[in-house]
Amino acid sequence: MNRLAIASLLAVLTLSGTAVAEWVRVDESDIAVVYADPATIRSMGSTARMWSLGDLKSPQEIRGKPYLSQKILDEHDCKDRRYRALHLSQHSGQMGSGTVVAVYSGDPGAWRPVPPGSTGEALWEFACRKASAAAEWLRITATDSAVIYADSTTILKADNTVRIWELSDFKTAQSSPTDGKPFSSLKTEGEYDCQGSRRRTLRIAAHSGQMGGGEIIYEGPGPGEWRPVVPGSFEDVVWKAVCGSK
Repeated sequence: MNRLAIASLLAVLTLSGTAVAEWVRVDESDIAVVYADPATIRSMGSTARMWSLGDLKSPQEIRGKPYLSQKILDEHDCKDRRYRALHLSQHSGQMGSGTVVAVYSGDPGAWRPVPPGSTGEALWEFACRKASAAAEWLRITATDSAVIYADSTTILKADNTVRIWELSDFKTAQSSPTDGKPFSSLKTEGEYDCQGSRRRTLRIAAHSGQMGGGEIIYEGPGPGEWRPVVPGSFEDVVWKAVCGSK
């Protein structure tokens, strides 16, 4: 079962890596035309993550190297009207084409208020309006208590680590560690260390319904501690797939 899951996830990763983004024009300024990819929107509580692209009207430079477009993964706080950058890459060609001139990733940037009337506001409204878009969950494996899924469209690579969203769909209701309320599924953002064969949880949310549906019962703090990937576990399946594709 695990070999089939790894092969399936690797196939999806290969396809997603070569697929053309569905860029939708959102705004335009004197400097660039700005697009968003609605297929990449993922919600977590009151926040939504989304990839956007700035297609520049004239070349800009970074460290003496010209670039004509940049892709950004932003996290939008739909409740408090703010955003922060999680990942940015600058490209030599238009619309994210050509060679990668520079990449910024790692720790999230600081939260910033959304300026009224700005391109940032247009992106924030677009992301938060469509934040309920369904994830593309791929079945990884099953345990006695849950069926485990991963969403390859949420993969974010940086140096020797890979982040991906996972979902545990429980066969019977579980109890919240905070107040005992029942929940039926658990969404987690896992970060995998491809060199050290270890994993940690960055974010976690328990949902009242199956497959991440219903209300959020509780959200756990993060990031958690790094832990070794146990051979034969679902984390082992995901680690082999995402790190094998780096």
